[in-house]
Amino acid sequence: MLMNLVSNSIKHTNSSFVEVNLSVDNRTAGYVFIISDNGPGIDYTYATRIFEMFETLKPRDEIEGSGMGLAMTKKIIEHYGGYIKLLDAPIGANFEIFWPNIQSPNSEDNNE
Repeated sequence: MLMNLVSNSIKHTNSSFVEVNLSVDNRTAGYVFIISDNGPGIDYTYATRIFEMFETLKPRDEIEGSGMGLAMTKKIIEHYGGYIKLLDAPIGANFEIFWPNIQSPNSEDNNE
C-alpha cells in the first residue's frame, strides 16, 4: 500500500527532487498514516475518481500506468476495515490512510 503511494510520487513528479513524507498517529482503534509529497498534486475534484479501477488522470501515452494501483490499494485497505482518502492540500499529493488494530477492527474511533 505505502509502496504504491511512494511509487506514484516518484512517477508523477515534475521535479528532479522528490520528497515523500510519512507520519503515523497511533489511535485506540488503529493507526492513521499521512503520506504527502512535493509533486504537482491531484486536483481535489478527482478525490473519488482516482480510486476507480483503470482510471488515470493523464493519457496513457503521456505516462505509463494501468489505473489499477490506487484502486487495488483502496480495496486492500477496506478489506481489513480501514480507509484511504485524498486530502485537499495546496501542494503535492496528500493521502490519509486508517489501518485498524487487529484487536478492534470495527471500532468507532476511526475518524471516517
